[in-house]
Amino acid sequence: MVERLLNIELAHQELLRQGLTSRAPWILILEDDAWSANIDDLADGLTDLLELAEVSVRFINLSESFDLSELGIKHLLGDSDYSWHGSTTRAVLSAQQPVTNTVCAIAYRSYFAEQLLSAYASMPMRPVVPIDWKLNQALMDMHSSGSLGVGSCWWVVPGPIDQLSMRGDP
Repeated sequence: MVERLLNIELAHQELLRQGLTSRAPWILILEDDAWSANIDDLADGLTDLLELAEVSVRFINLSESFDLSELGIKHLLGDSDYSWHGSTTRAVLSAQQPVTNTVCAIAYRSYFAEQLLSAYASMPMRPVVPIDWKLNQALMDMHSSGSLGVGSCWWVVPGPIDQLSMRGDP
C-alpha cells in the first residue's frame, strides 16, 4: 500500500512537470479511474470554462468523487459569476477557502502548478499519505500564508467526471 501511494504521488507530480514543460496555460490531470458519461458535455463545458476563468482561479475541481455534504465543505462554496456551458446542468461554485475533493480530475493553471510542486517539495515524504491529503495540506498552507485566497478554487457540481473507484462501473 505504501508503494502504491508513493507511485500515485510521484506520478501526479511528474504529470504536473510535464504539463509545465508543454507551456500550456492549463494542465488537466485525470486519474486512470476517471470516467465521463457525456464527453461532449465535458469538452464543451470545460473548454469554455478554461477560456473564461478569471486570473485568480488557480484550479478547478471536476470530479464527482465525494458528495459535498459528505466532505462537510458546503459552507465554503458559493455561487460564481460563471456557468457551465455543456449540455448538462451544472453549477460552477467558487470556494471561500481553497479545498479539493480528490485529485481524480483537476484542471490546474500552470503558474499554480509551479507553486504546488514547490509546496510538495517542502513536505516530508513520511508519513506516506494519499496525494489528495497532501494537496489539501498544501492548499491550507498556501491559504494560511496568503498566497491562495478567496475564489482561487472553483468546483463544477455535479462534477462532469466520475471517479469509478468511488462509484463502481457506469
